[in-house]
Amino acid sequence: TGFFFTSYTAYKYMFAYVTIRAYESGGLFFYGLYRYSMTGLLAANVLFITYMGIKRGAVQAPLLAPLPFIVLYCWRYTEKKYKVLSETIPYDTAVRDDDDRVNNSSDAQVTHQELLDSFQPDFLKHPKVTGPAVVYPYPHRIKNEPLLDPYWALNDVYVEDIPEGMDPKEYMELIAQEAYESPELGLSSSIHSGSGSPRGGSGKPLIHHVSNNRLHA
Repeated sequence: TGFFFTSYTAYKYMFAYVTIRAYESGGLFFYGLYRYSMTGLLAANVLFITYMGIKRGAVQAPLLAPLPFIVLYCWRYTEKKYKVLSETIPYDTAVRDDDDRVNNSSDAQVTHQELLDSFQPDFLKHPKVTGPAVVYPYPHRIKNEPLLDPYWALNDVYVEDIPEGMDPKEYMELIAQEAYESPELGLSSSIHSGSGSPRGGSGKPLIHHVSNNRLHA
C-alpha cells in the first residue's frame, strides 16, 4: 500500500509540475490503445485454445472456450459504461454551466446563440491538458526561487529558460495563456501579449504585479 501511494503521489506531481509534453490528446489516444489491446488479447485466447485442441487437450480446450466471450463482454461493457461518459457531459451539467454564465454576466442580454458560439470542445477539460505545450518559466522551477526580483522583473534564474534568439512576438505567443493555476503555490497568473517589447532595460521580461495574485506581462 505504501509503495502504490508513494508512486501515485510522485507520478501525479510529475504530471502536474515536472513533465512538459509537446503533445497532449486529452485521453483520446487511450481508446485506440484499448482497442488494439483487447483485439490482441482476443486473438491470443483463440490461438491458445486452438493450440490446446491440436495438442489433444481434451480437458483444457473446453475449459478455455469461454475466454473469448468473456473478453468480448468486458470489452463491450467497459466501452458502453465509460467511453460515452468520458467523451460527453451530462445535459444538466451543461445547462447549469450556461445558467451560471448568464447569471454572472454583466450583460443581461446574453442570448442562447452567444452561449453556443462561445462553446469550445475543451470546455470542461482540465487546464493541465488544455494549456500551451511550452510555458516559461518552467512550472517545476517556480518553487525554487522567487518568481520576481525586488525590481518586479523576472528573476535571473528563470531567464535561462527562455531560448536565446527567440523573436519577441513568437515568445509572447508561446507564453500567452488565459490562466495558469498552481494549487500548491496558490499562484494564478494570466500572461497576455501587449504593445512594445516584452523585455525590460535589463534584457529580462517585465512582469508587473496586480491585485488578486495575478501576473500580467
